[in-house]
Amino acid sequence: MDSTQMTRPEEDRDECLASRKDLLADLVSQVQDGDLVAFEEIVDQTESLVRKLAFPIVGPDYVEDVLQETYLSVFRHRDQLKNPRAFLGWLSRMALHACYDLRKRTQPTESLPATISGPDTTTSVAAHVTLVKALNQLTRADRDLLILRELIGMDYEELGYTLQIPVGTVKSRLFKAREHLRERLSPETAAR
Repeated sequence: MDSTQMTRPEEDRDECLASRKDLLADLVSQVQDGDLVAFEEIVDQTESLVRKLAFPIVGPDYVEDVLQETYLSVFRHRDQLKNPRAFLGWLSRMALHACYDLRKRTQPTESLPATISGPDTTTSVAAHVTLVKALNQLTRADRDLLILRELIGMDYEELGYTLQIPVGTVKSRLFKAREHLRERLSPETAAR
């Protein structure tokens, strides 16, 4: 197998992401010009991303509220986005704010939900519960970074834009956040 065959899936993924960013950038420009149909298309294109981001933070009972708050905020502030290609990071930041604002109002003492999804086996349920408990023990910054990277799949540049930090800082914080999560998932820590 030559080197072009080995990088093909990664290149295809990059092309797909670039094309999605282009599509969203075009839609954002249309929305900024007052096109409501384009806004509906943006919601259709990004709703699953906002759901994935919100679920581990607010749980299943509040995901719809986060969706509503996020897209209302996006529409209200649509003219503030100067670079339409940065829309996904901007949307993610708004969704994170909506999640934490909602948690402050509705669940001031609750942690992350006990489950992340609907796994089928007892082992999967136990693993999910363990992971959520470990995430609950992280700082908000570490938890946000891991959710955005591992669940949402943002790259370093998108993370930097969303969290408003340099890419080098993203890399070092992500390394530390993973270390903190590993510590909380280790058998010695779980036994305490």
